[in-house]
Amino acid sequence: GVQTCALPIFAFVTEMAAKLKLQVDAEVVDLETDPPPDLGCDRYDVVLAFNYLHRPLMPAIRACLAPGGLLFYETFTRRQAERGRPTNPAFLLEDGELKTLVAPLSVIVDQEGDIDGRWIASVVAQRPK
Repeated sequence: GVQTCALPIFAFVTEMAAKLKLQVDAEVVDLETDPPPDLGCDRYDVVLAFNYLHRPLMPAIRACLAPGGLLFYETFTRRQAERGRPTNPAFLLEDGELKTLVAPLSVIVDQEGDIDGRWIASVVAQRPK
């Protein structure tokens, strides 16, 4: 098995985990506090973030990765607002911004553009060992 922690926790996460017979440690954490929450240091081998952007949280996300850990991050770019939601610029990436936000992690794979009808940017990045 894989040890999994879900932040922030929504009811569907624990329901889905139970259906799949997965053990998930669930924590309720406000990720948009000022200052951002401490997510731990060298804590996770893999971090997944999808359809979410809070720029002040990025240093905590980078720090919580264990050496050699991987970050999978995907969210919308500004061009998505031309098609619909989200439209708030605070939640939309500028062109090329995601690679800058994950630095100094090493980007292994990245893509940006109109993908399956959504304007997104995504990366797989690794913390040095």
